[in-house]
Amino acid sequence: MEEGLVDEVLRDLETSRLDAAHKALFRYIGKLAEHPERVTASDINQLKEAGWSEEAIYDALTVASVFKFYNTWNNGSGVQNMTSSDYLYSGKVLNTLGYCMDFKLTRLVKLATSKFKSVTTFFLSRRRNKNSKHGREWPEKKPAPASIT
Repeated sequence: MEEGLVDEVLRDLETSRLDAAHKALFRYIGKLAEHPERVTASDINQLKEAGWSEEAIYDALTVASVFKFYNTWNNGSGVQNMTSSDYLYSGKVLNTLGYCMDFKLTRLVKLATSKFKSVTTFFLSRRRNKNSKHGREWPEKKPAPASIT
């Protein structure tokens, strides 16, 4: 969805250039978020008549409900708003991993290895830069503390 259209929808759904099917879906999501007790079978039938499949309706219901939960939880727990750069990073992660993260062992090992490499590189470069001022590239090793047995 183009940025200008998003702005139109946020200003006024009904007068926006959004197609009729999406307007119906957004009306349903709005009703679901604000007054879930008022959602009826008639609302679902209207979405089907607008061309939405049961799977698409289920997906919209799930996403809207989960975000409503997260927003309620965040507000209630005192979580602070994210900065624009935080949202940008979060979007990149979602674009890469999606909403359903892959928790297979191989994927977790790849993620952990990637993070470990990044952290190691960061600290080693800091150490090299810090010590290069003193004419050494690497610090001398300190003897290991004696073990108590």
